[in-house]
Amino acid sequence: MAGLVAAVAKRALPGPARPENDPDEPLIEALMTGDIATLQAQGPGFATGSDDRGNPWFFIALESGSLATVGWFLTQGASAESPDQAGRLPLEVVLQRALLGDDLDDALADCPAMSRALIGAGAQPAARTVAGVALADLARRAGIDLA
Repeated sequence: MAGLVAAVAKRALPGPARPENDPDEPLIEALMTGDIATLQAQGPGFATGSDDRGNPWFFIALESGSLATVGWFLTQGASAESPDQAGRLPLEVVLQRALLGDDLDDALADCPAMSRALIGAGAQPAARTVAGVALADLARRAGIDLA
C-alpha cells in the first residue's frame, strides 16, 4: 500500500501529467505484490528498463516491492551496484525504506532480506550515498545488520 501511495505522490511532483487511467498501475501493483508472471510478461528488457519518466523499474520495486519482486529483478540482470538517475544506490533505497517505513508498507519486513540479497548480488555495504553518508550507518539506524 505504501508503494502505491509513493507512486501517487511522485505523480504529484512537477513533470508531465499522468493520464487518469495510468497504464503503469498494473505494473506497480505487480511490483508491490510480487506478481512475477506479470513482470515476466513485460519482456526481457523490463528488468533493466525504466518507466516513461526515466525511473528504473528496479528502483520502483526497491521502494515498494516485495522480496520476491526484488529477487526476480536481480535474477533478470538488474544491477545491485548501479545508481539511479538521482545517484541513489539500490542498497541505499532499501535502507531508506526501512528507516522511513510505516505500517502501510506491506513488505517493510522484507527490507533486511532485500539488503542481504543486494549484497549477495554485489552491493557494497561500505559504499556511501551521494551526500557522503555511509550505508553501514544507514543500516545501523534502520536496525538492519548488513553482515
